Amino acid sequence: MAAQTRVPAQAQMAAQAPSLARNLARSLAQDLARLARSLVRNLARSLAQDLARLVRSLARNLARSLARNLARSLAQDLARNPAQDLPRLPGDLILAPALALALAPAPAPAPLSVMPPPWPARLIAAL
Repeated sequence: MAAQTRVPAQAQMAAQAPSLARNLARSLAQDLARLARSLVRNLARSLAQDLARLVRSLARNLARSLARNLARSLAQDLARNPAQDLPRLPGDLILAPALALALAPAPAPAPLSVMPPPWPARLIAAL
């Protein structure tokens, strides 16, 4: 009797096997697609963060290197021409004396107690 009861159960399982296989394949495909999207999204986010960090680091290193090279170049130029007292700017631009004076910071005004009153000069100019 036990052998007879198994036969219908086996037949039922055999009939359900293709449907179960399709459902399992569909579920696996959906899970794999979801996993692939998640991996791509996480990888893209990680790469973007790493790239931003790398660009900042490269920019910082480049600025440091340029400043160091410019300082070394200016020091070498000044060592070669010690008599030259004109200020130099980046790009090998030498300022003319008049322009250097125009760009120089203005002297600080004297305190009011030291300054002479302005009225005698006006009075003398009016005469």
